[in-house]
Amino acid sequence: MEFKSFLNKKRVEKNLSLRAAAELIGISHTYLSALEKGIDNRGLPAQNPTPTTLKLISAAYEIDYEYLLELCGYVDEDYNEDPEIELIQRAHKKMDISQRKKMMKILKASFDELFDEEEDD
Repeated sequence: MEFKSFLNKKRVEKNLSLRAAAELIGISHTYLSALEKGIDNRGLPAQNPTPTTLKLISAAYEIDYEYLLELCGYVDEDYNEDPEIELIQRAHKKMDISQRKKMMKILKASFDELFDEEEDD
């Protein structure tokens, strides 16, 4: 999925107007509009936001920062030979904070011994 589509989808999911979302993120509504459309106010392709702006978007929309970096081409998606692990990683990147907390509760309840923080002797 392209960054612009993803960004617009997340705003709509949160039921935010463009101005409300921009205020929540801490950027101008014209900049957010350009990011969502992929075109700046001069009609040119919009530049990818800086990692700092992505961090603001990540916090405001409760989206994984690393996933946003990948969408914008700052880092390569990790390759994993195990298709099950790859599927879990992709799902994790799409989850919001509450979904991640639910997933962790399920994993800890199901596999408590794997989450033991004490070192094995």
